[in-house]
Amino acid sequence: MRLITGTPRSGTAYTSHYLNQLGIDSGHENPGKDFLVSWMAAAGNKDLPFWASSPPLEEFEEIWLVVRDPLKTIGSIACSVIRPESMEFAQRHVYFPGAGIQSGIFLSATFWYANWMNLCKHLPLSRYFHIEKIEEELPGLLLEAGYSLPGDTRPRRDLSRNSRGEHPSPTWGELRRWVPPELFQTVAIYAMEFGYEQD
Repeated sequence: MRLITGTPRSGTAYTSHYLNQLGIDSGHENPGKDFLVSWMAAAGNKDLPFWASSPPLEEFEEIWLVVRDPLKTIGSIACSVIRPESMEFAQRHVYFPGAGIQSGIFLSATFWYANWMNLCKHLPLSRYFHIEKIEEELPGLLLEAGYSLPGDTRPRRDLSRNSRGEHPSPTWGELRRWVPPELFQTVAIYAMEFGYEQD
């Protein structure tokens, strides 16, 4: 079994849906036969919320990373309704302050994004793909890994619409004003590393 992980709101639920569409048995936050797709599993399999499960990290054949535009991810973390158990689990593993109002929710979300991405980057990652380009990138990775795919790999769901609705995203200028310089630089480095433009 392989693990696909990432930050919260990076597209793990959609990735699991797309894998199953391709005939590859995948579970979101619970293992399928072929893949577990889970942002939580980046922290290992201890103290997971009651609805999630994962083998120990060392038991996965490979660990892949799904990435999403950092500003959209931060906006989605800030504005989504996230289960308290998920937030408590995350805060046991990385630092982020409690959310306030206005810029405060984006400060908390930016800390969560940056520190969870740092956690992911310390895993033995073998491949990564962009959720925005899943149709272009993931089938090739799956073929390289030895999976058989159907002739039509076009997603049956419209990825342009977020599964929990559209959320406001900060601009780079707003993020620079709202978060400490070191935190802004960390996010900017991840954006550059994964090929996302900064305006």
